[in-house]
Amino acid sequence: MYYPRCSTSATWSELQLFVQQDQRYVGRLYKRFRERPFTFLAFEELQLRGIRVEYKVLENCVGEVEIFPTGSSVISLDTNLWGYQRDVTVFHELMHVWYHPLLNDSSDLKDKRRYLSNAARTEWLARNARMQPDLLREVVEGLDIPKQIYDKASYLAFEPTCRRNRDKKKWKHTLRD
Repeated sequence: MYYPRCSTSATWSELQLFVQQDQRYVGRLYKRFRERPFTFLAFEELQLRGIRVEYKVLENCVGEVEIFPTGSSVISLDTNLWGYQRDVTVFHELMHVWYHPLLNDSSDLKDKRRYLSNAARTEWLARNARMQPDLLREVVEGLDIPKQIYDKASYLAFEPTCRRNRDKKKWKHTLRD
């Protein structure tokens, strides 16, 4: 079984290879991911439970999440995060909250394979969710974090002159008055 060396710095190819192999062993887990996807309604549910973002200096990671017994949670981001890495980290932590306790990847896990597997699964889900412009915009605005344009998904999410032509299912640019 292939395990990415570090899920946050793994390439798409590395994550895809892991997921393809992983689905053979834990297909029911991926079925649960499909049955309970992270969507607008999922994010709305997390907001109702109480979720917020705070910035602080983190020693050994770029992000972490604390989930409280009440259902609320706090995502902590390293103060140096910016752009794509910040948004993927936010989505990574959101996946931990949404799929809790299935995707626990805390360092106190005794089984290193489980730790690596859960970290890679979480990163794969996070990147898939973040590349949806409408969901990216909803999350960034809902958590009140600064909008940043750094790739196509973020451009489509935040560029004010870009509107979706939903009838043709294509992206086009329209000028506002």
